[in-house]
Amino acid sequence: GLDRGQANGWNPGGGVGSWNPVNNSLAEWPLASTLIFLGDNILESGIVWAKGLFDAKEAGTKVITVDTRYSPTASKSHQWIAVKPGTDAALIFGMIRAILDGKWYDEEFMLEHTGFPFLIDEDTKEIVGVMTEKTNEKTGKTSEIKVPYVWDSVSNSAKLFNEESVVPVLEGEWLADGRKVVTEFSLMRRALSSDTLDWASDVSGVEQSVIQGLADDYANRGPAFIAFGLGGPDKYTNADVLGHALLIVTALTGNIGKKGCGTGWYGAGGGFHSANGLQT
Repeated sequence: GLDRGQANGWNPGGGVGSWNPVNNSLAEWPLASTLIFLGDNILESGIVWAKGLFDAKEAGTKVITVDTRYSPTASKSHQWIAVKPGTDAALIFGMIRAILDGKWYDEEFMLEHTGFPFLIDEDTKEIVGVMTEKTNEKTGKTSEIKVPYVWDSVSNSAKLFNEESVVPVLEGEWLADGRKVVTEFSLMRRALSSDTLDWASDVSGVEQSVIQGLADDYANRGPAFIAFGLGGPDKYTNADVLGHALLIVTALTGNIGKKGCGTGWYGAGGGFHSANGLQT
């Protein structure tokens, strides 16, 4: 069945359904610098959409396939990365480690479009913020939401993220109203401190240099796609963890919301990103 375990890990942070074909289009693959197939054997299980792969190759996109076997898709890719079954998440966490260590992340994107600068209470691990009411324009229903605080570099104090002239800090820890607060980014760094390249290589069976090269291609060569399948790694018990990892690596690099990049399932062709009208 289509369990969509990766999507279960992606949805809480990326938005429900933001991984699906409505928001992701293989018609944009030729606009990417790098296209990574993760457990997605499109030339065998989705051959009706194979033209996207060949269009991308013709346009100069580097195509990389991560698979446990030398699949038909791997045979038409520029690079095949053989990973041990069920360890795709470790490979992606290895990419995250390389990106963090190399400072290959997109700080501007992270500050403007992610929750990485939001403040977390060290004791409760809850987002620090103010509850406010919001009315749904379509339904008219009112619900409570939390407006998060960030650490403002201008005033050197905690401010609501949407206050005018606030310049948030990405990393650090402070005292605010008698409690210790830390940014989500700093907390994530701490949580992933044991996920080293050596660990990722040992678990996945992929050499450290290959993991670093994959991260480099994804983070530094320009807009990039990760196309995952709804089979393969999606059927392992840790598929939700893989979804979390995919969300993190996408958020770190800003490979979403603009032309020529995205993360998700690209079967059925899909539509164009909603952001296409905003950026070229």
